[in-house]
Amino acid sequence: MGFVQNHSLSIVTLGAFLVIWMGAQAWSGHRAYNDDQRAQDWEFEFLQMGVYVLLLTAWLVQKGLIRRGRSRRSRLWPGGRRH
Repeated sequence: MGFVQNHSLSIVTLGAFLVIWMGAQAWSGHRAYNDDQRAQDWEFEFLQMGVYVLLLTAWLVQKGLIRRGRSRRSRLWPGGRRH
């Protein structure tokens, strides 16, 4: 009798174990990857919105729609009197 015939139950059990183990690893790795991607989505969206705000602000300043007025202190003479 040959080796395969004598150890067929062990070979089948080992093969089933390896298939199930590799399948579970692939499945859990895929889930972990998807969870990481979802967790990073809000960070990217936050960064993207911040860039939009900065670009819009810069555009409005260049267009002159946002005017920087003088502060109260700049309207006073060094002695504290108004111009």
